Amino acid sequence: MQGCHTIQGCQSIQGCQSIQGCQSIQGCHTIQGCQSIQGCQSIQGCQSIQGCPGCQSIQGCQSIQGCQSIQGCQSIQGCQSIQGCQSIQWCQSIQGCQSIQGCQSIQGCQSIQGCQSIQWCQSIQGCQSIQGCQSIQGCQSIPRRVEYLQVFVIAFICLPARCRKTPRPTCPY
Repeated sequence: MQGCHTIQGCQSIQGCQSIQGCQSIQGCHTIQGCQSIQGCQSIQGCQSIQGCPGCQSIQGCQSIQGCQSIQGCQSIQGCQSIQGCQSIQWCQSIQGCQSIQGCQSIQGCQSIQGCQSIQWCQSIQGCQSIQGCQSIQGCQSIPRRVEYLQVFVIAFICLPARCRKTPRPTCPY
């Protein structure tokens, strides 16, 4: 499915190997099992983008807005904006997105990299790696493991230097 200007109001798009260069995909109930969605300017109001086992790749979309659920995608790359999605779950990699805003839950993603801004997400859980994000704001819950890792890195770098400057018996660490 290539070079379509608009896809609107479809209940189900299933098993397509490739959706490329469509300016707008709007109001579709379900997009399932597509190997690749590339270069679409706007995906709006879809209730579910699902792999089962998953869309392998969503790349270069300028805007993904108001989708209730994005699940099981191996890779979401280079999207300028992901907004108002209730749930992004079990995606292996989310990379290079300028803005992820207002998502209620981001869960079980192995890697979130190079996103300039993650804002007002209620919960970020079970992600193995969050790297290179300029701003994470207004999130109610961020995994303890990330906080523990930050504390460990600070302690590993700073404490040995402090102890070298202090006599060993009185060093608090």
